[in-house]
Amino acid sequence: MFIFFNATFMYVMEEIIMFKKEIKRVLIIILLVTLCFFFIACDFYELMTANDVEKYDAYVELNNYMVDWLDKTIINYCNVFGDDEEIIMPKKFFSFSTYPILQVHKDIVEKAFVFSTKKPSYGAIDTSVDNLYSPLKELMLILEEIENYYRDEAFLQDDFVKGKELHKQFYHKYIEYLPLASDFLYDLRIIVEESKQEDLERLKEEDYMITYTALKIIYRAQEMQEMLYDLYYEESTIDYNLFKEHYNLLSEDIEDYINYSKDESRRKKENLIDDSAGIYIFTRHVKDMHDNATKLIEILNVESFWEDEEALFDYIEDFNTRLSYAIDLYNTML
Repeated sequence: MFIFFNATFMYVMEEIIMFKKEIKRVLIIILLVTLCFFFIACDFYELMTANDVEKYDAYVELNNYMVDWLDKTIINYCNVFGDDEEIIMPKKFFSFSTYPILQVHKDIVEKAFVFSTKKPSYGAIDTSVDNLYSPLKELMLILEEIENYYRDEAFLQDDFVKGKELHKQFYHKYIEYLPLASDFLYDLRIIVEESKQEDLERLKEEDYMITYTALKIIYRAQEMQEMLYDLYYEESTIDYNLFKEHYNLLSEDIEDYINYSKDESRRKKENLIDDSAGIYIFTRHVKDMHDNATKLIEILNVESFWEDEEALFDYIEDFNTRLSYAIDLYNTML
């Protein structure tokens, strides 16, 4: 079963395609949405049919690729060459590399598209996947061509002529991809959100307390992460008391998880008896995440916390990174 990476969603006004300034603004926003929120695809679908599970997993895998690896590919590129229609040539340029487009990624896209036409129907999200398919494939092809162009150092032979053209193609294809990706992410989020509380209740009823507390940790950290999103990207205020409340509950969740995970009989019951290394690494990541949250509590408790903006952002980024590591471990371990 898979944990679901969920990017924070922004709705795009239809008029943005008409105005270059607005297009650039939205492009920048979506690049900043690398702050990924994850949803857990959990035991709730044990009651689903095999086809249900396969289709659900296919959509989750697509989501995870889009908001993690693909996002990193795009952000790395734009950090070097800019996010406007015209390429920004970096000074003293020697080489460029980024997260590559791999065959496994192409397979993920193809698999999701195939399932979009299969039963059972998932309603709106099937349409979202169908609409997303071609623009996403074309975007990936352009990114792959960009990767090959700079890897082969072709820019030395043509003085960036093709590099400039590829940049324009990337820009326009990404603008086309943007609202379609948002539709897909939104539709999948609705499906997963509906199951959250049911997942936790079922795990608790079955006395799967290691998995239950691990899931609570991730859900709790996601809630904190959503609160940090506006602070990080919109430079708005944060409800410190609510954030502190979530922090205290997170502390309790982690303590419970550590205690339950030490119980060998529970590990055996939950089929984790042979995964002590995974439990250890998961524990380490959530502890590190908690340490970052502790630092954030200290910083945010000061009225002039914006004076230490660099430290604030560093801790937020590390919190997000540790959470993503923990979720990745959950996917492989639980």
